[in-house]
Amino acid sequence: VAHACSSELTKYGVPCGHKNYASAYCTGLLVARRCLKHFGLDEDFKGKEEIDGDEYHVEDEEGERRPFKCILDVGIRSTTVGHRMWGALKGAVDGGLHIPHTQKKFPGYKAPDSKGDEAEFDAEAHKEKIMGSHLKEYMEMMQEEDPTKYEAHFSKFIANDIDADKVEDMYEEAQGKIRENPDFEPKERDAITYTQIGRAHV
Repeated sequence: VAHACSSELTKYGVPCGHKNYASAYCTGLLVARRCLKHFGLDEDFKGKEEIDGDEYHVEDEEGERRPFKCILDVGIRSTTVGHRMWGALKGAVDGGLHIPHTQKKFPGYKAPDSKGDEAEFDAEAHKEKIMGSHLKEYMEMMQEEDPTKYEAHFSKFIANDIDADKVEDMYEEAQGKIRENPDFEPKERDAITYTQIGRAHV
């Protein structure tokens, strides 16, 4: 029905760093908006437009039409807490898809312990991962402690004039652009050329 890949984020202003939580969120948001537009549901189900990292379920909203329901298939991936796959899930959910889930695997969730402390969910910590704050902090730390390693590790960011201060704005702008136009644009392929191969006969 719909497909999205993190490499597509380049056209939305994220030229590199496509394998982190924030990029996974953007990719999930992209596939959700693309899917809903395909079925003409994008105006009825806009999802959660203000990113706060908190729990959200589109099916809780009242409306004449029922939301498009999907089931998450993680395949052979390890379902550890904070894995970027949950970023893709959260992006798709915030994008307006109905995907049954709990917040137990999201960053910011603290399970109950043996001391009697109840489960807690820190939505602000989740929002920071969605907006790339963890990446910003890591860039700042590495730039200060080991500039040589920073230049090697973040060479693509440097080549695209993206420093730590621009990371959060980059992802926020990408989310806005995805909502404006989630359409898939196929790459232009080079014309196929054929070459004649000689045959040898014995």
